[in-house]
Amino acid sequence: MGALLGGIEEISIDEGEAENLARAVLAISKKRKVKLSPEMLAWGNFAAVVATIYGPRLIAFLARRREARDKSVLLANAGMHAVTEQPSAQMAN
Repeated sequence: MGALLGGIEEISIDEGEAENLARAVLAISKKRKVKLSPEMLAWGNFAAVVATIYGPRLIAFLARRREARDKSVLLANAGMHAVTEQPSAQMAN
């Protein structure tokens, strides 16, 4: 679902996980003890299962993005140092 919309590979789920998600929503809705509207219960179940499935994937995605950002900053900084050192070397000659 999220992977299709955003192109984020870490949050894609396989068919088995999708089935587990559906079963969990159904099981909880059948065993409810608190009187909630079916819609409220469904949204609560959905949120809990989605957090369980997508939480670790979101953490992995954020870590990958942070690593890529840090790497690009290091490369940019290395490039700036190379550029600033080059003119001063020419001036000394």
